[in-house]
Amino acid sequence: MRLVIAAVLSLTWGGAAIAAPPPPAIYPADRPQTLDGYDVAALYRSYWSWALRGRGDALKRSLRIDDQWLGKRWWGAPARSTLAHYDFGAIREDRLDLYCNGDPVKDEAAGSCAYRYQYAFVPDLLATSKPLHDAIDASFRPQELVALLKQQGYRRDEPDRSNEKLFALFARHTSQTKLYLPFVERHDTGSSTCPQLAKAVAGLGKINLDLAPAPANFAAGSSPHGALTEVEMDARTEAGRPITIRGNTALHAQMQPLWDAAEACSPPSYAAKVPR
Repeated sequence: MRLVIAAVLSLTWGGAAIAAPPPPAIYPADRPQTLDGYDVAALYRSYWSWALRGRGDALKRSLRIDDQWLGKRWWGAPARSTLAHYDFGAIREDRLDLYCNGDPVKDEAAGSCAYRYQYAFVPDLLATSKPLHDAIDASFRPQELVALLKQQGYRRDEPDRSNEKLFALFARHTSQTKLYLPFVERHDTGSSTCPQLAKAVAGLGKINLDLAPAPANFAAGSSPHGALTEVEMDARTEAGRPITIRGNTALHAQMQPLWDAAEACSPPSYAAKVPR
């Protein structure tokens, strides 16, 4: 299938993979282990498992969507990507925005355009650094949580400590967005200041894409603990009809130029921290 790609974005970044799930959090032994009959230590472990999966909304909110940028109007977001990990949920968000002279609302033609590329991530995946670890630990407030569990009828002997009901109650107890926003790092560049990005975007033309389903990348019966990139791209068919392509592995090869450009234009301090 031949498509004219408006813009392409990659978030695979080398395929971040961890062979096993993160170890369970250890509840400090000097704190009360039970409260009103509830196993606080077990709740703490489940709470950490839930909290480590909670970056997604903070990452999305940290990416700016401005009506105007560099004196040009926002023309669209031709590519959006999410790097999601099996054990941690979304760990990185990318988007490519197009800004042009002219007004799309007035159906004016786009002229003198520039691409803006942003990505956001929380560098400490396992929350081992003291600031993030302490923030998650402090957000676990046993007395308030137990009071909420009792109010909502969550039994003391509930068998599954990681079920959806418990996670939903954690979400009422703590805002993951507020928890992670202070720790998000965002890189913001554009084709006018990043020659590599300008070259990568200009080099994308008519591309043959193999849209056949890709095989699973883990053995049958095993548990995956790696990353998967979900990508959305705006494109047009040969007949000029606009469509949106969604995929992951099948799109990887087409995205390598932008991946390399983003790496080249990232601050040196990001090199060791960007999820891969």
